[in-house]
Amino acid sequence: MLLPLLVQNLAVPAAGIGHFEISECPRDTPLAGADVSVDGISYGTTNAIGVLDVILSADAHSYAVSQSDSITATGNFTITSGATLEILVCLEPLINRFLLKAPPRDQPYSLNPDIPRYGHYDCDC
Repeated sequence: MLLPLLVQNLAVPAAGIGHFEISECPRDTPLAGADVSVDGISYGTTNAIGVLDVILSADAHSYAVSQSDSITATGNFTITSGATLEILVCLEPLINRFLLKAPPRDQPYSLNPDIPRYGHYDCDC
């Protein structure tokens, strides 16, 4: 007879679901294998269609979504008790992102890395 009384007094924390849908920018192609972290804790990777559902406390949270060949995306959201929140994240690929270091003012730019006096070309490809 004491068991029902004990169960009634247990407080269940309010929770909801963060429904992450991850795609590659700008094509909106679903991105499988993207790592999803919430409040600094990794909750796993997206499935074949770029989705990961995470059960979270009803509260404000921050997220980071990353993949080895993409720029990490971050943001904030708030989970409401009993609700599912759709969180759409687009990761920008690193391919074709270039950094051209400036040479001294009296020398022209060069894309030739063998000529250090003209600066050089870095590629994160």
